[in-house]
Amino acid sequence: MRIAAVICEFNPFHNGHAYLLGKIRKELGADHIIAIMSGNYVQRGEPAVFDKYIRTAAALKGDGADGYADLVIELPTLFSTAPAGEFAQAGVKTALLSGIADFLCFGTEEGITLRELEGYAELLDDESPEASEYIRELLRSGYTYPKAVSRAAAFFGGREIPGISSANNILAAEYLRALKKYDPEHRITPIAIARVGDNYSMEYSADSRYCSATYLRKILKSSAADSLGSFIPHEAERLYRAASPVYPDAFSLVLSKVLLDAAYLGLPLEQYAGISPDIARRLVNRADLSLSFTERVLDTKTKQYTYTRISRALLAAAIGITDKEKASAISEGMISYLKILGFRRSSAGLLSLLKAAASVPVITKTADHRELLKQEIRFSNLYYQAALSSNEYERSPVIIP
Repeated sequence: MRIAAVICEFNPFHNGHAYLLGKIRKELGADHIIAIMSGNYVQRGEPAVFDKYIRTAAALKGDGADGYADLVIELPTLFSTAPAGEFAQAGVKTALLSGIADFLCFGTEEGITLRELEGYAELLDDESPEASEYIRELLRSGYTYPKAVSRAAAFFGGREIPGISSANNILAAEYLRALKKYDPEHRITPIAIARVGDNYSMEYSADSRYCSATYLRKILKSSAADSLGSFIPHEAERLYRAASPVYPDAFSLVLSKVLLDAAYLGLPLEQYAGISPDIARRLVNRADLSLSFTERVLDTKTKQYTYTRISRALLAAAIGITDKEKASAISEGMISYLKILGFRRSSAGLLSLLKAAASVPVITKTADHRELLKQEIRFSNLYYQAALSSNEYERSPVIIP
């Protein structure tokens, strides 16, 4: 039996994701596909546009014969909202702890090859003082970290790798680094698959079938939602139209409360993941401004800090992700359980196989594991309150026939 894993967000699930899953099933000959999916918060530092169970149902239904997942495991919020390195490590560790994944598949852009990604990953692992100092110089001159490392790859690697600084390619390189670190026995084989259609971050559509998730979120928020159908599978469209999207500005008030407490009660912002003393000072100095979450990100970002970097930090403050909490999870191995978000009934044997092989508890019922899940329940219930929806205890794994 050949079992493939994908680390994903599906924010939201669309034709490009169905294409990737279909490609894995057809060309790799995968019998089953496990999706290790971000829960209610995503790596961009935002709430997911639809909750994890809606996105799970969309992924399990897919687009029919090939483009669907068989089982979905939740990637915890501490790491689904983390920078690329931690996000990748947590995803890879989840795949390894499952005990059943043979392949790790991921999408790439700009025609980049697995060999080029491996070279880039080696540079990221390079501890040489020269490479590190060169990257620091670029950062001081205003480069973002991804572009600084890309430039260093060209400088030390002898040639520039086109598109290496795109988010999907950076993540792919981080998956390779994580596999090298945590899978020395090569139990899991990495497989790079070229994406099709628009670039992941395009805010308009140049392709009639494969648009970006960024564009989908944009049209979901606008009056142009009727144009969804050509970009998403039919079943996903039905799910989305019946649901209420959640956007970052739903967290505006809770974020403002945290910033005002820091300004007037002296509660330290630096305790939250990603908030440096410099960012904390700027936030406290401007805490009195009446700004939405999105406006606050734009007001805080600088040439040195990307939008995503600031958004992750502000989300951490809003929902209460502390450095101490994250450090504790990392010291304990990052992943201490596998929470099942859903599965296809026709693949129930895969769930049995997972329960027998996994190195950590496999959880299907939240109420039976309140203590183990209390951190994730806290984060999820804040999401559901912002969405004016039911809580985590009232949710069950999605089961698709």
